[in-house]
Amino acid sequence: METSKKNFKGLDYYKLQQDKEGNIKLNDYDDILNARRARVDLLLDNTPDEDIYLTKLNKALSEKFIDNQELLSEFDKEDQEIAQEELRVFNVLDNLDDLANIKSEDLLEVSLLLSDLSFIERNIVLNADQNSDLAGFKSLFVEKKASGEEYSDEECKDFLSNVDRVNTIIKLELESRIEGINHDERNDHDDLHDEIGRAMNTADKSKKGD
Repeated sequence: METSKKNFKGLDYYKLQQDKEGNIKLNDYDDILNARRARVDLLLDNTPDEDIYLTKLNKALSEKFIDNQELLSEFDKEDQEIAQEELRVFNVLDNLDDLANIKSEDLLEVSLLLSDLSFIERNIVLNADQNSDLAGFKSLFVEKKASGEEYSDEECKDFLSNVDRVNTIIKLELESRIEGINHDERNDHDDLHDEIGRAMNTADKSKKGD
C-alpha cells in the first residue's frame, strides 16, 4: 500500500548532520533514534533500496554498530515491522467509512494499538497528578512539534478524543463481524438439526414400512 503523501521530510527534519562528504554521523542515542525514524518514514514511502537517503542511513547505522551486528540486525527487523504496522494503521484510517474489505486481524491490531495510545495519553501525558506511579514516564511520551514546542493539553485532549472515536468505529465493526459469525453458526446448527430430524423421520418411515 502507498500512502497519499510523502512521510520522509528530509534529513534536516530529523536533525541529522552530514559531514563534508555527505556522510551521516550518529553521535548519540538521539541521533540513532532519529536515523531510525527517518528510515521508517522512507520505508513507508516504498523507497527503493538504492535511494541515496536510505543508503546513507543504512551506512550510518552499519558504521555505528559495526561491533554489534546482532543489534544492527534487530534494528533492521524492528524498523521493517514498525513500517508494516504503520501501513496497517494508515490503511484503516483511509477506509474508516467502509471497513468491509479490511482484514479482521488488521482491525484488531490497530484497535489494540489505539487502546495503548489512549491509555498513555489519558494516564500519563494528561495526568496532572505528580504522585501518580506513572508520572515518571511522562517525559518518555511527550511529543513535540517540528518547531520544538510541546503540544498543549487541549491539543492532546483533541488527539485523545480522535483516537477513542476511531477505536470505537473499529470495535463496532469487529462486534458486527462477531455477531455475523455467531448468526451463521446458529444457522448452521439449525440446518444440521433439521437434517438430522429429516434423517430420523426417513429411518422411522423405513422401519414402519418393514
